[in-house]
Amino acid sequence: MRLDGKFYLITIFAVSHLLLACEKNIQFNLNETQPVLVVDAEIENDKEPRVVLTKSLPYYAQLGPEVLVNLFVHDADVSLTDGITIHHLKEYAVPVFPGINYYYYGIDPTQTPIIGQLNTSYHLTIVSEGQTYHTQTTIPALGRTPDSLFFKIGRAHV
Repeated sequence: MRLDGKFYLITIFAVSHLLLACEKNIQFNLNETQPVLVVDAEIENDKEPRVVLTKSLPYYAQLGPEVLVNLFVHDADVSLTDGITIHHLKEYAVPVFPGINYYYYGIDPTQTPIIGQLNTSYHLTIVSEGQTYHTQTTIPALGRTPDSLFFKIGRAHV
């Protein structure tokens, strides 16, 4: 019986030594790049569109209040069309902390609101800093396809 305890102790020591010995430091030499526009846009059924525009950050960037303040893209021309009407979105600021706001583009209350509808395609156009960006999406119609599969174990039929 004592031999078994020693065997397990030696085995655990050997395995832990092998796992700890497999560490290797990896250094990434990432090239410096210019910031690019990051678009986070959403439109869902029966909801208003929301578009957040930011600039990308370097991989090893240190986040702080001054970085967050300068992260958002302002004064962009953001428009959304459902193929019938073009809606120009308005920039809004939401205070998060003193001196730090969260900015997004949403519907302008002076225009007819655009609300997401099933089986409708939308085209988003953004003009910012002399560049124009386009994208398109569709809210599909509800189907009768399951989003998960399950089963129940019933009583045995005798």
